[in-house]
Amino acid sequence: MKNTLIICLMAIFLLASLSVFAGEVITDNQTTSFSLMAITKGPVRDNPDDFSLQFGWPNELSGSEALWGQSITVMDFDGFGDWELAIMNTENRLHVFQHDAANYPGFPMRTHIGNRPRSWVNPRHNATTAAGDFSGNGLLDMVFATDIGYLHVVGEDEVEPDPFPLDLGLNFHSGVPLLTDLEGDGELEIILNTYSSDPDSSNTNALLHVIKRNGEELDNWPVAFPRGSGSSPVCGDIDNDGSPEIIIGNSRHLDDFAQIWAWEVDGSVVDGFPFGNFHTIAGSPSLADINGDGAVEILFWAAIADQNTAGVYAINGNGEILDGFPVECVPGHPEGNPVVADINGDGSPEIIFGTFNPQSGGSIHAWTATGDILDSFPIQLDNSVVGSALLADMSGDGVTDIVAALTPLEGNNGLIAAWDSNGNVLDGFPISLQEYGGGVISATPTIWDIDEDGDLDMLAVTTDRRIFIWDTPGQLTMDVWLTYKADMSRTGLRPADNPVSAPFIEDKAFVPSSGEVQAFPNPFNSSARIVFKASPLDYERLELVDLAGRLIAKLQGKEIEPGKFEAIVDSKELGLTAGIYFCRIVSKKNNFPVTRLLYMP
Repeated sequence: MKNTLIICLMAIFLLASLSVFAGEVITDNQTTSFSLMAITKGPVRDNPDDFSLQFGWPNELSGSEALWGQSITVMDFDGFGDWELAIMNTENRLHVFQHDAANYPGFPMRTHIGNRPRSWVNPRHNATTAAGDFSGNGLLDMVFATDIGYLHVVGEDEVEPDPFPLDLGLNFHSGVPLLTDLEGDGELEIILNTYSSDPDSSNTNALLHVIKRNGEELDNWPVAFPRGSGSSPVCGDIDNDGSPEIIIGNSRHLDDFAQIWAWEVDGSVVDGFPFGNFHTIAGSPSLADINGDGAVEILFWAAIADQNTAGVYAINGNGEILDGFPVECVPGHPEGNPVVADINGDGSPEIIFGTFNPQSGGSIHAWTATGDILDSFPIQLDNSVVGSALLADMSGDGVTDIVAALTPLEGNNGLIAAWDSNGNVLDGFPISLQEYGGGVISATPTIWDIDEDGDLDMLAVTTDRRIFIWDTPGQLTMDVWLTYKADMSRTGLRPADNPVSAPFIEDKAFVPSSGEVQAFPNPFNSSARIVFKASPLDYERLELVDLAGRLIAKLQGKEIEPGKFEAIVDSKELGLTAGIYFCRIVSKKNNFPVTRLLYMP
């Protein structure tokens, strides 16, 4: 009876685990071959165009206010190799979730507000977090600012390193911080703009801060500029001198014009700046090398006060407008900015911008690096684009596509739409929130392989505090723009032009491969011998995980002949109990592990 029950349970587990494999499961001493393109950990779609929700999602955040403006940050919070996601709610509470929607231990965390009344908290403040190893302990921190004047640095233990949180001043607004190593000493700095919350004040006390690990400002910082705005700083080398510059836009008041500012690391203003005499600068700038000269250009939307010219500008590090610019279009969302990638495979980057018009609907624009509009663009919409467009291969064909969150002109049916470089809507899109009871997306989504199953996932937040994560057939390619301000450190710098993020993208980008795994005996009692084939240049490690996907052990394995490796799973040494386990090969140049099921009765 016991053996019959075990056999039945094993059969159930085997059937349930077929979603892990895209191939035949073969037991005992037979070899199982898998194409790495076909491995999925998520549920198998009955209809490939029907994007299923990830297990555990949507998840609703605590709080009573609507959620506005916060984009999701994805990071490996504890260094264990799994992705976590973070977001602030409207009551200054920081949420951190594991990829299966479970709360990360110790979160949500109520952040410090000192002697400020909670009624001062503005639910429409963009408290998007930036991620990076600011504290220098080898783990990622979350850095964010509140609209009541505090700058926070939170690690996975919920403890803020001394002297954080920093009190930046009473009732100050701020932009979204960015993290970067300005001095090249291996330590990250926080770059953040602050300004008074009084919109009618002629002097908003606008400051740009560069804050070191000890909480002190870098020499010659902060610097003052005429007037604060909803723009957030970006950072990159705009003059190709080997050192980054910091760029931000300021708003207009009375006789003061809106301008683009740029500073050197020492706090001096870059020659040729401030640039422009604009009536309006909308959103944050973006940085990308669009003309191939080795320096990144500054892209932003602006309108001139005494003319009708309004559109996307591209200027160089000398404050000069590039030929073909500006390109005309109406403004985007307050958190919108131009994004850049090669979307048609011609080897040259394109510039994409989504517009926001609550009366007549927005549009998606796409231009070449010389300002020519792409065929089939602009795409006219019955909705407006929320936040920034994103760029990723969402169809799995190896070519970068355009993604945008859309808000309806009326009602609450939010959408996520996607198009190819010819303006065609991708199969499976748009994703509609109507089938989930409606909902309005209020910020730039994030695209990431959150569960590391080899395809890209779509992460979005609605105003009613729900987080959605959908499985898609998308693949990570070399030229992408996956989140608000380009990366999780919020630099605003095109990842392909970023010396920090480009190697990560290259390491994770899809490289087709295949492998073979043997396990015998299987089922096993005390130990099992794992034999597998892999490229010695590509092979990184063999992992043992349980049915829930938790990592049990990393098994390096030894090469027993060219391209063939062996490892031993010792149940006593690893403390294994009866159950289902998976052995998987992890390779260096791709994130699509070959997997083999093991059963220990």
